[in-house]
Amino acid sequence: MAASTGEWDACIDRLYDAVGNEALLTAALGAFRPFFDARGVTFLTAPASDSCSSLHVAACDVSPASLVEYHSHFFRHDEGVIAAVANGVMEAGRVTRGTDLVPRRTLKRSYFWNHFLRRYGVSDVLVAVVDRATERAPAAYLTFHRFMDQRPFEHGMLATLSRLAPHLRRAWRLHARLAPQVSMGSTLNELFHAMEVPMLFLSFDGTIVECNAAARRMVDGEGLLRTERGALAYCDGREWRSVAKAWERFAAGSMSVIELIAQDRAGLSTATVTLRPMHSAFTDKLLQHERAVVCTVTTQKGGNLHAGVRAFGLTNAEHQVAQGLVNGVSVSNIARQRGVAVSTVRTHLAALFGKTGTRQQVELVATLHAAGMAPSLNLPQSWRSAAAP
Repeated sequence: MAASTGEWDACIDRLYDAVGNEALLTAALGAFRPFFDARGVTFLTAPASDSCSSLHVAACDVSPASLVEYHSHFFRHDEGVIAAVANGVMEAGRVTRGTDLVPRRTLKRSYFWNHFLRRYGVSDVLVAVVDRATERAPAAYLTFHRFMDQRPFEHGMLATLSRLAPHLRRAWRLHARLAPQVSMGSTLNELFHAMEVPMLFLSFDGTIVECNAAARRMVDGEGLLRTERGALAYCDGREWRSVAKAWERFAAGSMSVIELIAQDRAGLSTATVTLRPMHSAFTDKLLQHERAVVCTVTTQKGGNLHAGVRAFGLTNAEHQVAQGLVNGVSVSNIARQRGVAVSTVRTHLAALFGKTGTRQQVELVATLHAAGMAPSLNLPQSWRSAAAP
């Protein structure tokens, strides 16, 4: 521990002084990061199983989009939490490292790593269970984050976190009593509406339930998204398609993510429209819907993710087939996961050969790579399994 005992005691005092004030609590938690050589820290509660509501307390130097996505979807896929529950280590005061809960090799094969941790650059976590779940309140825990350019947390960090855990528990109980409106999710709602990443929550008929300002601007006039009879639609470069039709593939329960490629008719702008089932809500509007979808939009204006679309004029369907091939997925598995006949995929494959001037799949994939079309980090879980050796 690089800091002195006096600095540690000052941080403990600061933690108690911050009780009841969300901004001060966030800053107080952030002050503990140097003791753990951590860059990010979150203090949050697990989604309540009885109401599917999700709560959040404070975070420092953590992406707002990651917090909203975690609470609404990824908490159910968190390999560390799954392992902690299975091993009975979710008791108050318990501290653990992510590397102790889940072997690195196992973690790196998981949906949670490839779609969440890797995307947000988190390589390891150090966790303290602040309070266990009761009939009246969900479990609360603090998590320190290290990133991809840092080493995993050292074993000695567990002793330091164990010293902090009792103070966290007392401060949390006081905070929940004095500022219940903060501990009941106001932070998440504010983050959702303020963040720059376009994000929407949709009912299963495609109706927009919640929409942040960044997404509203896109829906209102960029030629990629719009509403049709109140439901969200996207342009595939030629025509407008209902987003709701795409998540029929969720019904089978085998997919955790679906990606659609939106492109304006002028071909000047593209975006990835990522759809994930919502497992937990944090506003009253969302709680009114038993089934909803989290929709995150990532625009591409010069990146290489949709290089194939720009370089060869691919349609949405052709791009999806091309992306599958680039990721090593067979033609039959692409057909199965897209819910179409193998002959349909072969028709798209023939079009890809014609547009790229290639004759064999190996040559086609090499040409797509040369054009800058890289393997997708957001490959659907079932495609990833099909592509695995």
